[in-house]
Amino acid sequence: MDGPSGKQDRYQLKRRLTDLFDLPQDVTLDLPRILLVGGLQVIVENHRGLIEYTPNRVAVGVTRGQVAIEGEELEIGIINVEEIMVLGRIRALLLEE
Repeated sequence: MDGPSGKQDRYQLKRRLTDLFDLPQDVTLDLPRILLVGGLQVIVENHRGLIEYTPNRVAVGVTRGQVAIEGEELEIGIINVEEIMVLGRIRALLLEE
């Protein structure tokens, strides 16, 4: 069974190989891709599901924590296995581990 050290070692190896071969980190390291369009829309790709949903806060799970979107009149525009789109007046975008 792998402990925290084993997972960290594999992550570091993937990171070094990604840098060596100049590969896109979001794909090889299973990282989210976050697109903020003005203060009106956030798209989170490579997510792990919806954690919290209120008109003032939406939290989305990602590989190493969550992405929290704070604002007003927030609503889900699209949600599927690849991406989540949040619409509304975006005030803050937080990466939380």
